[in-house]
Amino acid sequence: MKKPVKRVLYGFLIFIGVLVLLAGYFGFRIWRATSDMNPAETQKLNDSVFCVKDKFVNAYFFKTRIGYVMVDAGVDRENFLLQMGKLGITPDQVTAVLLTHTDGDHIAAIGLFKHAKIYMHKDEEQMINGKNGKMFFLHLHWKYAPYTLLSDRDTLRIGGLRVQIIHTPGHTPGSCCYLFNHEYLATGDNVAYKNGKFVHFTDFFNMDTPAQEVALKRLSELNTTPFILMAHHGIVHQAAYDCPVEIKMVDGRYFLVTVDFKGLSHKDMGKMYGEKLIKAMPEYAKVMDEMMKDQFDLLKQAGLTFETVKNRAIALEQAIQPEYRDEIEGMATLFPSAKDEPGDGIFSRNEFLVWQFYADVVRPTQCSASAAFAGASATGKTIVGRNLDWYALKDNSLAKIHAVTLIHNGNNSVVFVNFLGQLTPVSGFNDHHVFGAILDCETGAAYPPVQGKRSYHFDLRYGLEHDSTIAGLADFMKDKDYTFNHLIFLADECAAGVLEDNIGSKARGLRTSSSKVREGAEWGIPNTFATVNDNRLPGNFVENPESPSNLKRWASLKSQYSEELKKGKIGIEEMKQIEGFPSTDGNARSSGALFRSADHVPTLQSIVLDLSTYELWVAFAPQGKLPVNPTYLKVFGGNPFVNN
Repeated sequence: MKKPVKRVLYGFLIFIGVLVLLAGYFGFRIWRATSDMNPAETQKLNDSVFCVKDKFVNAYFFKTRIGYVMVDAGVDRENFLLQMGKLGITPDQVTAVLLTHTDGDHIAAIGLFKHAKIYMHKDEEQMINGKNGKMFFLHLHWKYAPYTLLSDRDTLRIGGLRVQIIHTPGHTPGSCCYLFNHEYLATGDNVAYKNGKFVHFTDFFNMDTPAQEVALKRLSELNTTPFILMAHHGIVHQAAYDCPVEIKMVDGRYFLVTVDFKGLSHKDMGKMYGEKLIKAMPEYAKVMDEMMKDQFDLLKQAGLTFETVKNRAIALEQAIQPEYRDEIEGMATLFPSAKDEPGDGIFSRNEFLVWQFYADVVRPTQCSASAAFAGASATGKTIVGRNLDWYALKDNSLAKIHAVTLIHNGNNSVVFVNFLGQLTPVSGFNDHHVFGAILDCETGAAYPPVQGKRSYHFDLRYGLEHDSTIAGLADFMKDKDYTFNHLIFLADECAAGVLEDNIGSKARGLRTSSSKVREGAEWGIPNTFATVNDNRLPGNFVENPESPSNLKRWASLKSQYSEELKKGKIGIEEMKQIEGFPSTDGNARSSGALFRSADHVPTLQSIVLDLSTYELWVAFAPQGKLPVNPTYLKVFGGNPFVNN
């Protein structure tokens, strides 16, 4: 054989050898990269969520009232159709296809879905128009239906399903995850699951693994979502995060809201609360918008407009604690409308904001509170009674949204008796046996400029979350610059008092049963305490003449306590009798009623609480005509914080 021929032959053999080695190397890399992949079998997770296994990749289906929403479209068209058939799903039932990215093993069956809208992140378009590719010879050219491009954190609402896109570049520039109702996170090829941990996807298939690692560090939803739906690593059920926020109706009278902050950011809490709220009460936005209209129709008589109140709330939002602003921001995503017109059927972002600052910008009007402790208590510990009296709106609309909100947050755990959608307490207590509630205390002063002022509503929440004594909570709130004068009724297991927050007064401070009070304002019943809507510390503002409602309710509280103590000590049932006292006609002005039913400011919530055991009873005012006598429901029979 001639030398030139040999050289060509040797060169050819060397070339073939290099190709074989390269093929072997890449084959080994592919084998290593795919050996730990473990997609889930085709299955029904529940009545609304389904998984399809197409060879080595999973796609997911979500059933809505208008059809199925699908995540990714498999690697083999015919097999994909076969697997769908096992679940009873047909292509014409699919209304939307959400692509996590456009690799071939995620788009093969797209042509089946003739009636579906196709979505992907906007940075993925370069991967299907020939401008970019995973390798120089792998540039795709889109041959399927038109598509819609999305941006990071865009939200889709499809047939009652809320879907948020989360951009997670690295596998491809436009790779993303989809979050469904804060319960299911579909990750595509962004996440692998190895040795019980979520990690970045296999390097070999990623275009930019460092970018993917950065994206995953920012993906807080990976740690707070009950179900993680991966493309090649199956389904992980994180039981610890099943229900970080739960809302359920109890006895047709109130909503029980439970929040668990384990691994949950405040912004995510707000989002989840909003989602669960709409699910628990689909008509919430309409009800709240109507309530706003009724409230401002009433306030027009005092010359107070929604525009004025809105501007107050916007200014106060800047002064509250950052974590609470995050909650508001998260929840406000459910009410994005910028059109502020109470009564138009839409609950706007600013209407929602006013709702959060209601006590600061509208006022909670009347209220009363009292307590028996030590030798006057049947248990030797404090028994609290508290009536919330608020404006009588049309058909008593606030009765639709009574709520008890339980927040599990370690040592900062609290319970609020408030209204659905409120992030603050009207009344509340913590796991240190400290109770707090807001009361009005009008002075007639003009509403001051809001800039630089604080929200006493949100500060009460902060105090309950961070203070373990009534003295500590009072010290936190007694020198802050608030918009309105007010009272904060406080109690612990051993005593009770009221913070007279008479803004600007040198006498501002905590009044207890041992405090010196102005002449004629004495209480005088040992081991008990009471307050209506007035100041009693010397030097604080007093109406002249004093309000008949305050004087008559004060007299009723005295007589009720005296009568009950003649019979024996005061327990839960005796406190119900005191707080439920309707007098002769249920009108505080004319008869001194404590439970107000025939009044322009009726009692919406009457609360009785044993602070040692946390046994809690509440009479929630119903819609329509109010009863003369309250009906108390047991909310907690014992410690609600024990599972924290």
